[in-house]
Amino acid sequence: MSQYLLGLDGGGTKVHAIIGNEKGEILAQGFGGPGNYQTCGQDQCRASMMKAVGDCLTALSISIDDLAYGVFGLSGYDEPQDFQVLDPLVHSIMGQVPHKVMHDSWIGLRSVSEENFGVVSICGTGGATTGRNKEGQTIALRNLGYIFGNRGGGHELVEKAIHFAFRSEEGTYDKSSLEVEIPKCFGLSNMAQVADALREEEWPEPQVAHVIPPMVFEEALKGDHVAVELLQDMGITMGQYAGGLIKRLGMEDMEVPCVMIGSLFKQKHPVLHHAYLGQVRKTAPKAYGLIPDLPPAYGAYYLAMDAVSRKGNK
Repeated sequence: MSQYLLGLDGGGTKVHAIIGNEKGEILAQGFGGPGNYQTCGQDQCRASMMKAVGDCLTALSISIDDLAYGVFGLSGYDEPQDFQVLDPLVHSIMGQVPHKVMHDSWIGLRSVSEENFGVVSICGTGGATTGRNKEGQTIALRNLGYIFGNRGGGHELVEKAIHFAFRSEEGTYDKSSLEVEIPKCFGLSNMAQVADALREEEWPEPQVAHVIPPMVFEEALKGDHVAVELLQDMGITMGQYAGGLIKRLGMEDMEVPCVMIGSLFKQKHPVLHHAYLGQVRKTAPKAYGLIPDLPPAYGAYYLAMDAVSRKGNK
């Protein structure tokens, strides 16, 4: 009899869950809303995961207790304080079903590497960096934002794009097409109107935050050098994080896979990952980049398969 295995990816924008069997056959998929409790809160995080898992269970006409194993890869699973929140939260969903909770970067790594080693850099809604060597030693940065020493991701790009659009308008930096394009993202006509809107609201509406990063890449493609600078700066910084972990894990002389995950790494302009890999190779000249074809939830499912396989081989 086939076993039902669950893999779930919980990110800042959405939750994606899949259920498959031990043969590698995907049987159902489900989606939910935001899944990073640090930004959306515990209740929303749990509701999003319940929605994604529930869609899978409904499609297969099974219950949670029919699952043999589950792996949850969650953004926000960074520090012991987070474990104390998310472990019980996932347990409240899974009950007595065996499961494992981990940072979402690890499921991204497994989605492209059966050896399960390398560095993972996430540049999506936010940024994160983790690494694992062939001996199984792992390191994860705090991944808690700028004040904690970390950078990267769409929220930062939105903030910087708006910043330099204002500077272009006020003549305190080079002229940039961002000055023209940022107001359009708000449905406004000029930066003065953007200033008024931002004074009334603490931060742009979520849909604005999703529109601005792709626009910055489009302007970079058109040759706007300020947009190019923003992407190069982010790529270099994230490459420094990856290079630092490679050195700490003793992988400088190896052909290290650098797994690039997230919506920003998938944009059409290659400037971000070129800057990223160029910086990484200052530490590890043989490093190479990988952008997964499969969603990270598949990595969570493969890890569930691995866990069941190990258990069966004992």
